[in-house]
Amino acid sequence: MDYPVYSGDKVAGTARIYTQGLYTRVEASCEPMDGIIRLWLRGEDKDAYIGVMSPSEGRLRISARYTRLEAEALPKRVLYASAGDRPQAKPAATEPSHDAADGWHEGRGCLFKRDGQGVIIALAAELSGPARGVRLERIDGRDYMLFRY
Repeated sequence: MDYPVYSGDKVAGTARIYTQGLYTRVEASCEPMDGIIRLWLRGEDKDAYIGVMSPSEGRLRISARYTRLEAEALPKRVLYASAGDRPQAKPAATEPSHDAADGWHEGRGCLFKRDGQGVIIALAAELSGPARGVRLERIDGRDYMLFRY
């Protein structure tokens, strides 16, 4: 699943959390910043320090791998990531809207909601232009491809 990386009150990059075999991977990149930049994951239940980001290909990047036991230190439900000295609060105007109230729920790497005809699955999309036959919807300021099952 992809999450925004906040620096101050703006989105500076993206963080991705995914399973790779027996490991949980955390990868993030953001725009260059001065000083030592640390990546934190902010969750509903706790925060997790990932490490110091390093410059690579004109951006700051980090890649971390966790075993099942080590991954227990990560938040159960990640809300976003923050880059800086310590975890920071997310700006109030950008709180996520995909919750049970509007029908969207987080799944494994996607959003989903049920309607009277079945389940709609939304996968994050970054398309360079219009795509024929693809239904797109903007959720929380991000484009998603929708599929009905």
